[in-house]
Amino acid sequence: MSDGAKISPNARRWLDTLSFAEGTWGGSGPRYAITFGYKPIADLSRHPNQVVKSGGYASAAAGAYQFMPQTWESVQRKLGLPDFSPLSQDLGALELIRQRGVDPDRDPITPTTLARLSGEWASVPTLEGKSAYGQPVKSAEELISFSGSNKNQAPRYQAPAKEADVDVVRRIGGFLDSFLKRLGDRSKLEAPPLPTAARAEEIDEPVTREELLSLLSEDKSNDAVRDQEAQRVLQFISESDKAKARMADLMEAVQSTFRIDPLV
Repeated sequence: MSDGAKISPNARRWLDTLSFAEGTWGGSGPRYAITFGYKPIADLSRHPNQVVKSGGYASAAAGAYQFMPQTWESVQRKLGLPDFSPLSQDLGALELIRQRGVDPDRDPITPTTLARLSGEWASVPTLEGKSAYGQPVKSAEELISFSGSNKNQAPRYQAPAKEADVDVVRRIGGFLDSFLKRLGDRSKLEAPPLPTAARAEEIDEPVTREELLSLLSEDKSNDAVRDQEAQRVLQFISESDKAKARMADLMEAVQSTFRIDPLV
């Protein structure tokens, strides 16, 4: 990737996630002019190569991706990077990702791909959920959640969706589909039974034709009452359609948590 090449959305997600893991994420983007221990860097013409002590540790790591001096010198020489600017840091980090066997342009952020980078970044977990260097580490679930929320804007951390929550959405969607089909086909009574238990397949006692015809043929005192009943039914159908649309939006939001954007 040359200096003028565009960083793909997937590669950008990898970079931002690494910044988040290393504690240099600033809310709207990585903080490039910062050392280990959050000491500011005044000159980005070169790596500061300065040991900083903080929290019981001492390190010369610097930049958004906390490059160690020797690591930076090696990748800078390989790529011919002119300085320690944000672009140079981005390109250097992407090269280190590739050297660890991960394609930042195409590979998704998963526990396995994260573990491949754990030997390069101490804050990225191994498959066992620990740091390869005995330092504080963020969990794979937290990093994956961050990467999913950080697509085209500053991310806001969200807890990973639980399977139980996804199942609830699926069951409610099935309930609405079944109910609306029955409501629209009540004269033929060919629609599936309305689910009232945990799962639709457990229901085998639908409302009978006689019960429904009895309900529809109840004597009404006058046409005005029947009109009111009809209006209530139409209003209920309208509200059901709106509820179904809201449920579709919710399902899309749940699914987007696990979706990786195609390469642009």
